[in-house]
Amino acid sequence: MTHSHLAPLINTWKLGLQRVNAAKERPPCRAMGFALPRPELFIMVQTDAKFRLMITSWLRLRVGLLACFNDASYQPQLHSHQTWRTILQIDWLDEQSQGFSSSSRARGEQVRRDQAAAFLEGCQGELTVKASVSDQRAQWRDKDSSSLSLEDIREILWELAEMNFRIEFQALDCKLCGNESVRHQMLIGRCFPNGKANMLHRVPLGSTNYGLAHSNWLERAPYIFAMHRCMQQWNNCPSLLSPSSDQKGGYSESEVEVIEQEMAYFYAESFFMNFGREPIFPRNLTHTPDVTYVPEQRERAQAACPGFYLDISQWEDS
Repeated sequence: MTHSHLAPLINTWKLGLQRVNAAKERPPCRAMGFALPRPELFIMVQTDAKFRLMITSWLRLRVGLLACFNDASYQPQLHSHQTWRTILQIDWLDEQSQGFSSSSRARGEQVRRDQAAAFLEGCQGELTVKASVSDQRAQWRDKDSSSLSLEDIREILWELAEMNFRIEFQALDCKLCGNESVRHQMLIGRCFPNGKANMLHRVPLGSTNYGLAHSNWLERAPYIFAMHRCMQQWNNCPSLLSPSSDQKGGYSESEVEVIEQEMAYFYAESFFMNFGREPIFPRNLTHTPDVTYVPEQRERAQAACPGFYLDISQWEDS
């Protein structure tokens, strides 16, 4: 899905998703809910007023919810797309509630409202069911929600996509591998810029076009191979990604791109078959956020052949 408010998907990952047969009858499980709202949720509303309400509601909720994630023992509630929409439109629904009939649709909406209310009770009061939009301040980088630019909105939704991607990657790793060793958790963290396994929700805005999103293949490579090494421990890892395919002498640009493409497809297919829905994928911002950011330095080793990348991911935590 493309929209002016959404940063574009990283192309390799978008193509990987497109290769998946997403027929509803394929997964042997029901669709898993979302730990955080998916970015596409915000652009599927019919009016700008609803869109602005949802952005404002998310900014109010964001601080308290991310504070919950700071607790390593926190287990986020997984909510359906519809329930997240209800949570983020609570004020709108309060205003419209007088117009509900006793239809089954209204009863279904009331169930979601009750679920939303129960969820919000545990979010440190950042967003309350009875609150009015105009009564509470919601800010993004010290800017009030009423004055957000298009770039601000893209940043907000980019952050949501990135946090979701990281959280979902860790969830799939737990499902397919279950390796809880400190070493493996450190490896998961190295899949992302400034990543720490127990703090994957902390996404520096300045890291937008680094890591898997970097335009230079040599800059992407350390993150690709960290993720590659994670996936090698997953059930049903394809032969193209298995340890037997490792090249000790290094990889050319085209070989790295093949690994990247197969990783994107394997991840999308595995997620769909294990969690019953499409994953949320990372995106590329088309502008550079005005924030101070010092890119992390990743260790590199010189390959024997010029123009090749030597994978040292297995030694990074030694």
